Amino acid sequence: VHSAAGGVGLWASELAARRGGVVVGIVGQEDKKKVFDNRILPICPHAQCVVRSSSASQFERELRQAVVQARHAASAASSDSSSSSTSVLVPQLFQSSEECVNAGWGIDHIMECYGGKYFTPSLNLLNAGGSLATYGSTTYNGNDNNGSGTSIPLGQLVWKYLTRPRIDPGML
Repeated sequence: VHSAAGGVGLWASELAARRGGVVVGIVGQEDKKKVFDNRILPICPHAQCVVRSSSASQFERELRQAVVQARHAASAASSDSSSSSTSVLVPQLFQSSEECVNAGWGIDHIMECYGGKYFTPSLNLLNAGGSLATYGSTTYNGNDNNGSGTSIPLGQLVWKYLTRPRIDPGML
């Protein structure tokens, strides 16, 4: 869940946790991680929270590691009923998002609101048959996250729109 300490993100994280989902939240700052942890960890002790890095490749690595750690912890906790080969997997096993997804250890549902360079790393971790919901479109709102609400010049807004990530269902 992107923006997991915000209104929609925190609500979506809590809803998923209460329904038995393994939640991985993404926040923009370290202090927001505490908001996520305080609200979600009591409900979902296997939840992970990633502080978004400025590098897309580093973000993908950190997200992949958090997803696998959360799934591993949940799998280990539920392995009481039967022995499973997945319960012995460790987070370092997957060196790429493709390996992670091919093993079925990717993300089943993504709540995405950042767009830009954070969109593709999340999509790369989407399991086959998974779903992605985009909300908010913070990339296009002109808010610089300090509350000033400055507007984006029209030329820059058009450029952002033209260079936005696109999904061709035929390529999935």
